[in-house]
Amino acid sequence: MKKIARKEFLAKSSIALAATYVTTTNTACKNEESDMDKKLRFNNLDETVSELKKMETATKIISNTNWSWFQILNHCAQSIEYSLTGYPENKHPLFRISVGKIASTVFFSRGYMSHDLNAPIPGATEIPQQGNEKEAMDRLYKAIKDFKNFSGELKIHFAYGELSKSDYEKAHVMHIANHLSFVNVEK
Repeated sequence: MKKIARKEFLAKSSIALAATYVTTTNTACKNEESDMDKKLRFNNLDETVSELKKMETATKIISNTNWSWFQILNHCAQSIEYSLTGYPENKHPLFRISVGKIASTVFFSRGYMSHDLNAPIPGATEIPQQGNEKEAMDRLYKAIKDFKNFSGELKIHFAYGELSKSDYEKAHVMHIANHLSFVNVEK
């Protein structure tokens, strides 16, 4: 009986934790959203690249978060690169099969992600506030190209666990769209 009670406790705790995580994530993003969220949505990495190419013609890009445009580009590139090489730190397996799985399911079902736009990838190399934005954009393009051409086994996502290549592409697309939704482009 103890084993059943423990399994039941773990299952209920995981669900409660997942609900708290998704609610907290959505609330944190809504506080940022107000009038700034452009609510960009992309269906695939090709559409993402098209939007990035349009942004390259801008005179100025202003971030509505604590991160600079340079940091956003590098962060998005890091996320894609780590899907190929492995994330520096992963959430506990219990987190990935409960909270992470529920969060990814919610994001995939509604077609967009909302997350803390100032949170670095756990264990990732810190990205300086300023740097060469052209090089950062090129890094993101290279990461996207490398991902599209990759035929090996993708590494587990630090929060969502194992993802197919198709689901990983959706995750990357939603991640980039969420960040790009909070920048203003001046032509």
